[in-house]
Amino acid sequence: MLFAYERLRAFPIDVWIERVLRKQYFQRRKKMTAQRLREFSETYFGEHGGYAQQYLFHHARLGGRGDRAIEVHPNRPASQVVSAHGLG
Repeated sequence: MLFAYERLRAFPIDVWIERVLRKQYFQRRKKMTAQRLREFSETYFGEHGGYAQQYLFHHARLGGRGDRAIEVHPNRPASQVVSAHGLG
């Protein structure tokens, strides 16, 4: 949906995204429902959530190489995230 239909808010939460959201944003909270994760992603990432989801997915698939944390924030340009975390 993100690339084919330009639905920039598309933020599918699969197993990988759920893991990275819990680890990066809710590490201290034991109980986070899927509904709460959806609400968080919609409000926190906003209109460009689909791009944030892609960065988070990529980070999750790297397996945390170098064990660096990543936090994607909607007010931070994507180019800074890429260079700061070696995702480019």
